[in-house]
Amino acid sequence: MNVAFFCTGEGSFLKFIVLNRKILERVSAKIILLCDRDCGVYHFAKDRLETRLIDRKSLGNESFERESAQWFLDLSVDFVFLSCNHILRHDLLGIYGGGEQKNV
Repeated sequence: MNVAFFCTGEGSFLKFIVLNRKILERVSAKIILLCDRDCGVYHFAKDRLETRLIDRKSLGNESFERESAQWFLDLSVDFVFLSCNHILRHDLLGIYGGGEQKNV
């Protein structure tokens, strides 16, 4: 199972998961992080997890969503945890809505 986190800022929930990985032993989850800016959680995780920074401000919302969604699809992400919600829009959420992944 592949689990992705959208984080910006300090990412306390993701830090908890990473520092307590034993809680995910039963599901053999691969943890993935996407950040929309250079932030504390990015620096915490970049040497621990598969991590990508996609700068939303330089790309604009639509391109950011498209690149983010494609990266998740390329990595066969099963679940996305939304540690911040101000960077998400309807198109990106729709890809994971209804219990099925959809192509971009």
